[in-house]
Amino acid sequence: MHFLLQAGFSAVEQPCSFTDRTYENTGCSVAGRSNYLFQICYPDTKLPTACNPASGGRSVKDIAHFDECMLCDRCAPIGTRLGRRINRPSSALRAASISWPRCKECTGCTGILTEFQREYSFLNTSFRHHTGATRAGIYALEQKRPKRSIIKLYNLDDFPNAAAWTNHKETGKKVNRSVINRFELNIAKWIAQLLKDCPVFARVVTRPYIKPLRTVIPGRGWKVDLSEAVSMSFAPGMSFSHIRAGGAQIPPEKLLALLDRINGTHVTLAAIFDLLVLQGDRHAENVHLSEGGRLTLIDNLDKSFVFPNSIFLPQTFISERMYVGNGAVRDAVTKKLASFADGSPSKAAWPRLKLDYRCHEDKRGKLPEGVNECLAKLSSMGPAGIRSRYSMPELTAEQFHSRVLVLKQRGFKKALLEALKNKPIGATMDADGSVVHRYTRRATPERLERQTFPLHPKCCQIENVQSEALVECLPPLSMNYNLNM
Repeated sequence: MHFLLQAGFSAVEQPCSFTDRTYENTGCSVAGRSNYLFQICYPDTKLPTACNPASGGRSVKDIAHFDECMLCDRCAPIGTRLGRRINRPSSALRAASISWPRCKECTGCTGILTEFQREYSFLNTSFRHHTGATRAGIYALEQKRPKRSIIKLYNLDDFPNAAAWTNHKETGKKVNRSVINRFELNIAKWIAQLLKDCPVFARVVTRPYIKPLRTVIPGRGWKVDLSEAVSMSFAPGMSFSHIRAGGAQIPPEKLLALLDRINGTHVTLAAIFDLLVLQGDRHAENVHLSEGGRLTLIDNLDKSFVFPNSIFLPQTFISERMYVGNGAVRDAVTKKLASFADGSPSKAAWPRLKLDYRCHEDKRGKLPEGVNECLAKLSSMGPAGIRSRYSMPELTAEQFHSRVLVLKQRGFKKALLEALKNKPIGATMDADGSVVHRYTRRATPERLERQTFPLHPKCCQIENVQSEALVECLPPLSMNYNLNM
């Protein structure tokens, strides 16, 4: 995996070394340092502003190749009219390219990045997509296949000051940031395989695409060279974070009608998926809702295969926050107010309680069509078969297979209860960069997102969303159940 960012050139003191090549004559005055997804070289002088013979590039009548430019302002993909002109640089030209110039345009890219369009219309109202809290650069990616997808590139705002090394929060070890991203890459591969084995979940889960990528960052010219890049399919609709009582953007009558259109089968599928993969960050921003009631899950790689924490699953931290509001969340172990809470309850998020799987489950416990076939296929593989097929660490495969068996044999409620009882108490790093968690029933986790909270009554019928003070569930819920624990 490579990500080459260059911002200038000078006399070479140290080359930037990469996994399978060494870029010489790149003008780095400091050795390249790994930075999460990419490698950075820190130069001390500016680049020429165009590709021309005086700067060691080629004639302005020709188009330079991706490999011949230190930066490239506009890159044409291979296979296009421009891209066919020069698909690979000549050895003679590469040998003569002493200064590696900044090119106004180049060819040889496998995909084109464009700025992600955040503004969109929903119910004749303008909204903006959230970009999350990762400080990642979110771009639309155009390739031959898939035609369009979404990709995150991390730490661009930190360039060039991001540290190369960090203490990994799970293992406590000093690890290279590029290795940490390997976790999400592995999870993307597992989820991609799960969608192949269980296509029923493709109805609600964005598909991950894992392909090599050569492109440039728009507006900056930085070169991206990844042997395995992860992008995701587009999710239609609006972020569920806009669904709240007293929200100014959606009129109350439209909001109530929208809540009534939520596809109950999609809610059940989303809950089963989050339980199987132990999704630990399924807050409202990571759920999209279409005008017709279709649900789509996004950002599925972060915090998966650790501990369930989902808007669809009661007794999880995110579910607790919806019931009482951030200001009234209490530690499930100590019963004390959380460090960020001020003691003030809130009902603003109560309309989101419609995503509780209990509001949409079959009264006889029947799972949606296609789920039983999925569970039968996964259970028949056994732990060893799953480990081989998914390239999972042994312990992760055993735990995944165990959840499948409990869900298949004992039903969803028992499977969720088992998952909530087993607390992650430690982690080790697998040889390929995966974090492998160990579990116990006797743990008392300090982190709220890994705690199990009281089981509250379900709230499946919402009334009067005009304001937070007036919103109510039928039957009514008391706001005092959590404050007097």
